[in-house]
Amino acid sequence: GQEKTAEDFHASVSKPKEIIKNGNGSVHYLPFHNPLEGKKSIGSRLQQIKDIAEFELFEGEVKILENSFYNECEQIIKEKKIDFILTTAGPFSLFSLAYKLNKKFNIPYFVDSRDLWSLSEHQREDIGIGKLTKLQNLFLRTKMRKWLSNCSGVSSVNDELGLHILKLLGIEHKQYVSVYNGYEQNLFNDVKKQPADKFTFSVIGTIYPDQQLQIM
Repeated sequence: GQEKTAEDFHASVSKPKEIIKNGNGSVHYLPFHNPLEGKKSIGSRLQQIKDIAEFELFEGEVKILENSFYNECEQIIKEKKIDFILTTAGPFSLFSLAYKLNKKFNIPYFVDSRDLWSLSEHQREDIGIGKLTKLQNLFLRTKMRKWLSNCSGVSSVNDELGLHILKLLGIEHKQYVSVYNGYEQNLFNDVKKQPADKFTFSVIGTIYPDQQLQIM
């Protein structure tokens, strides 16, 4: 919740594992190690390029997530009776964890995608979608087809987007359900109606400093 830039979402978390239990179960907060973080002068230039390329094409991201989380997930499954796995993106590579755990333990899994992001085929050419992004899209679609091949079903924010995902990945036969986005009512308790002669911006989400939206 303290992220200031997009890169912060890939930052390592060195805090020890923490387990919080409540009436509905337990939440496991796990440490996360990103070996590429700050890796600018370590190793050969060729190795740096290889690491970055792997990460950009999701191979590296999958390895990082599996190295950080797979063993812990496996241990939880062995210790407790797990009936179902639900995973939500992003990152999309979390789907690879569910796919791999399903392969080993035969536990059904369901995937949730809140939006298309880089899967979008509607990205506008006139705003300069680069060749790397197009290559990323191709690799991600290929991997998503694999990661969702054994899933029990897919959910998204509405029928239009969700069914488009199924069609985009060629998995129209999968079960689909819409799970609409909600909001926290208490966040709006102190919001006051603004004067009609005052121009007001309403923003849902996060505005980062590097986006430089001075007009707002």
